[in-house]
Amino acid sequence: MNLRRALLAVFATISTSQLHAAPEAPATKLGLREAVQMALQQSPVLDSARKTETTRELERKNANAKFLPQLNLSATHGVQGDDSPRDPYFNYNFSNPTEPWTSSLSLGLTENFYDNGVTITNAEIAKINLEAAKESRKRARDNLILEVHREFYDYSLAVALLSVREQQLGILEKQFRTVRNQYTQGFKTRSEFLRFRSDVLRAELDKLSAEKTIEVSMERLRRLMGVDSRTTKISFDPISANRERIKVPTAAPDVEQTYEVRIARFQERVSEKNIDLANRNYWPRLFLTSNVSYLNSNYVNSGQPFNETGRIGWDALIKIEYSLLDWGQSRRDVEIARLARSIESNTSREALLETQTQIAQLMADLDRASKSYQTDQELLSLEEETFESLERQYREGKVSYLDLTEARNSFLDARTRFFTSYFETLRSLAQYRYLEGKISDGFDAE
Repeated sequence: MNLRRALLAVFATISTSQLHAAPEAPATKLGLREAVQMALQQSPVLDSARKTETTRELERKNANAKFLPQLNLSATHGVQGDDSPRDPYFNYNFSNPTEPWTSSLSLGLTENFYDNGVTITNAEIAKINLEAAKESRKRARDNLILEVHREFYDYSLAVALLSVREQQLGILEKQFRTVRNQYTQGFKTRSEFLRFRSDVLRAELDKLSAEKTIEVSMERLRRLMGVDSRTTKISFDPISANRERIKVPTAAPDVEQTYEVRIARFQERVSEKNIDLANRNYWPRLFLTSNVSYLNSNYVNSGQPFNETGRIGWDALIKIEYSLLDWGQSRRDVEIARLARSIESNTSREALLETQTQIAQLMADLDRASKSYQTDQELLSLEEETFESLERQYREGKVSYLDLTEARNSFLDARTRFFTSYFETLRSLAQYRYLEGKISDGFDAE
């Protein structure tokens, strides 16, 4: 229900902005699930994939329609004249008794019972192309979901790192105020005062850089969702990193079930059918056709009833065609088809090897994440406790500025490592679900 309300609010904002200029409203905030659902409904990339599938479905229907009888109607009416011999007394045109009127009507029912297997092969190719288009549409859908997940995790990481920069700036400003007071009272040297001031300025620059990263990430998310940021105000609710254990799978996805490999297999099958077509044109070709037709001509101004000028005809024909001399074109067509099949086989093998490499790298990343994630959490807890202790000791004059700086940097670095490790693990899990073919589960993806 919350998802539905959020999407309705966004669409209402889009419609209003397109109809008239309204006062600027607060931006709609979307979570990961709402962002994915909007991308599925508005992405131009996915829309193109759906239309491609529809095109392949229409092509398959056209290919299947070739098996059915074809009924064609043709009618011609008008005037014409020529210089044919005429009766000298009555100006009668012997070649066209109804001059100047001409008319014809034909109705034919034709059935190709056999055309050397070309229609059957083309129907099989159209069916394979449709299956490939369905897989391509699913791949585009799942890839879109994957990209939104990745970008949303990057955005959430950027927000988390901004909090680190803000914390860093807050710590330095607090320390700088203390050092400044002590400097004015003569307890701190000017060099210490300048070092703290420089650290504050660098922290401000780091914070500005982190804010810019968030803006760029938000714009990339809007682009994936098909949203024009000039007319629609959308912001995002980032994912908060927590210290709960992330369950990491250990079984690798089946490479043969990945989209890339399955689509490459479809292309191989099409190449095989194209070789079959080329071979059928190389050898003698057999055709079996039947036709029933009705033909009526010159019935206008003929002086005869319409039914007396028409005739019905039929035929059932067996035709054999063979190209005795085509200067090697048919043979080269077969060779071209075989080379194309070989190229598709190489493409399929390359897709298989590349996907295997991706899976191996992914499993290595997940294994590393499962081993390092807990360590990063423990390290963060230790560094946080160490920094708080050294900060108190520095205010008491028990440790040097260098010790405090090292502790502060180690603590902030531990926070950065924890956030980075957390969202990198989520990115890897999204990639795993994509390769597994389950990333669209739970979404209204059709």
